[in-house]
Amino acid sequence: MKLAWRLTFALNLGAAAFWSAHEWERERRERAAFVADVERDHRDLGVAITATWNGRVEDLRTAADRIARSREGLAIAVLPPGAARKTPDGSGHVSYIPIQHGGADVALLEITEKVDWHRTVIGTLRREAVIALCAMLIFFFALTAVLSERLVGRPTRALVDRTRRIGEGDLAPANDKPSPDELGELSRAIDDMRHKLAETGHALARTSLAHSSAITQLRHADRLSTVGKLAAGIAHELGTPLNVITGRASFLARATEPADVQRQAGAITEAAERMSRLVKQLLSFARRNEPKLRAQTVWPVVQRATAFVEPLARKRGVTIEGHCEAADVEAEIDGAQIEQVLTNLLMNAIQASAPTSRIEVRATADATSISIAVQDRGEGISEAEIAKVFDPFYTTKDVGEGTGLGLSVARGIAEDHGGTIALVSKRGAGTTATLKLPKRPIDGSRPAP
Repeated sequence: MKLAWRLTFALNLGAAAFWSAHEWERERRERAAFVADVERDHRDLGVAITATWNGRVEDLRTAADRIARSREGLAIAVLPPGAARKTPDGSGHVSYIPIQHGGADVALLEITEKVDWHRTVIGTLRREAVIALCAMLIFFFALTAVLSERLVGRPTRALVDRTRRIGEGDLAPANDKPSPDELGELSRAIDDMRHKLAETGHALARTSLAHSSAITQLRHADRLSTVGKLAAGIAHELGTPLNVITGRASFLARATEPADVQRQAGAITEAAERMSRLVKQLLSFARRNEPKLRAQTVWPVVQRATAFVEPLARKRGVTIEGHCEAADVEAEIDGAQIEQVLTNLLMNAIQASAPTSRIEVRATADATSISIAVQDRGEGISEAEIAKVFDPFYTTKDVGEGTGLGLSVARGIAEDHGGTIALVSKRGAGTTATLKLPKRPIDGSRPAP
């Protein structure tokens, strides 16, 4: 039951109880006054009978009978002194008046008078009281219902609606003016809460924007750091086609046959295109892009990351082997960001590997996810270090080898895609880093992070 109706019923119940108690008290006083009047009248009758008595009991009875006949419903009996008094049965009022002569009781008058007319009066009073009570309750109920609805119900519903809108994120200020009562005080408290929530929301938005910007900058810094690490390998890869171009150009300058010119020009073109591909790949990796999620096959992303680090791996004498058991598996990803993650994992594996060792990249899939595992055969990482490697700026590499941002950034990217990165390592047995991403659902909807 709503508060306004509870107040209405409580007020009406209190009014009914008060009115009933008032009417009961009035009836009690009416009864007491009636009994007092009857007893006084009976005493007056006793005085009148005694005034006409000459000392004989027979004359006393005659006078009592004469007076009794003069009033309807009145009966007077002359009893001996000390006679037993009867218990009233509710049919009338009984009074006992002693008659004295010479200082001694000589008789006892028993005066009985029917009070039917008084019962009628009491019944009428009760009916009038009930009618008045019903009329008062109807009026009071209507009045309290209107006042409760206006003073309690309507403001309470407005506060509930306002609180619900705040809970749904609507923090616009209220247009109505709070009333100068407890509900108004509650309304002002809710408005203060709304204002503080709005300020907190703006602060959180600013913090979130700053946090997002910092993450973007960290990821870009990690990309640039990776580019720096790859510079030596890229330089080697560019050196080979440059040597080809230089030698072929010299030969072309001495060539006299058209066939020789065409063959040398083709070799120069092929070497230039190779250099162009390397430069474009490097620029694409280093460029800062906004994340763009789309459904795509994951294995080509793995192949691009592997090809990107291949020059550095060859320079260090490390072989990278790819094994794909999920060639057609799709996921909703940003290919550039996942490529950054895999490049970071491959760079770590290359730096941890000894010359002539082998790194395995294996892609597998189950019913809900695809996993890309990068396994090296380096020295491994201790359990204590594994607990820290995802912390920003923590690194186990030599000075100049790492910034400590790679794995932290990689884990952030993986979590943004609803995935995880896990490391399994043992001293002297190498390390396996596994990137796990949710598969693209059959209905094409984005997987829940």
